[in-house]
Amino acid sequence: MNQWVRMNCSSSRVKPWIMLLPILLLSCFCLNSDNDVNEFAPEYPGISPWMTAHGDLDNTSPELRIAGGTLTISTRVQYSHRENEIQNPSFSSWGPGIVYSRLFRLRSGEGVELPNQIVECDLCESWTLRDPFTLEIRLKPDVFWQKIPPVNGRLVTIEDVVLSLEKLAKLDSDLQVGSLNIREIETIPSGILIHMNTPDPDILISLANGSSKILPLEHLDIEGLHPNDFVGSGPWEIQSTGSNDRFEFKANKDYFENGYPRLDGLKILVIKDGSTRLAAFKNRVLDIGQLPTLESIDYLHSHPEIRDFVYVDYGSGVNLLLNTQAYPFLRPRIRKALFFSIDPWTLNQDFMINSSVVNSGIPIIDSSWILENEIWEAKLNNKTRALELLSMENPDSLLPLELLVADFGDSYLKYAEGFVNQAGSLGFGFFITPLNPTDYLEKVWVNRDFSVALGPTPPIKIPNQYLKNIVHSQGRLNISGYQHKELDNLIERQSEEWDLSRRTNLIRSVKVHMLENAVGLMLTTNTHVWAWWPKVRGLNLNFANSEYIFWSRVWLEK
Repeated sequence: MNQWVRMNCSSSRVKPWIMLLPILLLSCFCLNSDNDVNEFAPEYPGISPWMTAHGDLDNTSPELRIAGGTLTISTRVQYSHRENEIQNPSFSSWGPGIVYSRLFRLRSGEGVELPNQIVECDLCESWTLRDPFTLEIRLKPDVFWQKIPPVNGRLVTIEDVVLSLEKLAKLDSDLQVGSLNIREIETIPSGILIHMNTPDPDILISLANGSSKILPLEHLDIEGLHPNDFVGSGPWEIQSTGSNDRFEFKANKDYFENGYPRLDGLKILVIKDGSTRLAAFKNRVLDIGQLPTLESIDYLHSHPEIRDFVYVDYGSGVNLLLNTQAYPFLRPRIRKALFFSIDPWTLNQDFMINSSVVNSGIPIIDSSWILENEIWEAKLNNKTRALELLSMENPDSLLPLELLVADFGDSYLKYAEGFVNQAGSLGFGFFITPLNPTDYLEKVWVNRDFSVALGPTPPIKIPNQYLKNIVHSQGRLNISGYQHKELDNLIERQSEEWDLSRRTNLIRSVKVHMLENAVGLMLTTNTHVWAWWPKVRGLNLNFANSEYIFWSRVWLEK
């Protein structure tokens, strides 16, 4: 193969909403440097605590490393295998996509405090940031594809890696959950050099995304795969698909990490209905289950032996969208008054669960990015301040306002009704217009034909992708229309900052700016209740960035 692989990432654009539709629907179900390389290298590798240069195995005591048994879990989404990129985030981490490895993955274990996206090696052996534009990745030397035709257990090669990344980089990347900031790839002995378009501290997170699979050459040229065409290098080997309502896996005995997976097998059942999932868990059909939040609370309280965990999915939830280019929200005073008129904490208690949190919607890398409650409370739920601001406006100008609501079920509509009651008590008048998912997407996210809306955001889990596309004034998905040089400058500065502490300060400034100027608000963050029976051990859930490596760390107590 040629030493240089040229990639043209400026391919013709398709209509954004066409590519946004499937991922949005799923989310609801839910610069050259002159520095010398030797001077630069010591500063960059490992400078950020969320990145580690090597992927080390945990040191779990040998008596717990007992393989055996089959773990049964469930998912809410049914899949069909259409393209070998496997961009569907649920498909990639809850279906046959788990047979594949990536260059990087997110660390899981007891020492990982959520929310966190700590990056460690998967197929790579080590990485080095040579300069702000160049990432060097060395590959593990003895990694093999599974012994399934047409690959038949051959060595994973540099060519497999390069062509997989090339295909990912050529996608209409702004709207893809695993898009890659790659200008070109250079092959070197035992690895590759990734040359970025711009300095990007999120490049490793993008490479660790659950959709950034490394596929064999034999499948990269296939436009569509058959249901059983899954050949990876990961810990799981596909055994059967069960007509897309169940997936069964067996342990890959030739997996490159000794001792993993700990189980003999893994079974994923497609159970769309929450009540049915809860019943399956109660009857121990499921070892682990994502349970319907409100229905399961009493049951879990009455069964203290069950282990449970509330996962906060930052970047996903009920998003309040204000069109700052449309009347009346082009006036900052009215936007701020609306923010002061709502009490999201009461709404969350009434319609969600107490653990639901208020945030900006920006994906989280580290817990240091989370603003303290006091900051949110200073700009929300202050009826006196809301009335003061509204007294400076003509009350008739606020009546009536159409509130577009994404009709993904009762939760959004009930939340909208609570929102309308709170804001209406202070002078805002709203009439609710529910829209089916397709119409909501086209009206709000494509045509920007709205004043105020409640609904989901695209499941973009990479901070830079979210900020550059949705928040920046030049972003393709900046449907709020908000433009401010200070905010753009903060976004641009953080996008090239590798030092975690400095980047944290910039990110927090972005969030404060958005809050103080009432640009947009995620009134509640999606929270998912997970529960498992005591026999399940070694489970450390981290679903950030569509991660799934933790399934190979689980073991069953005999």
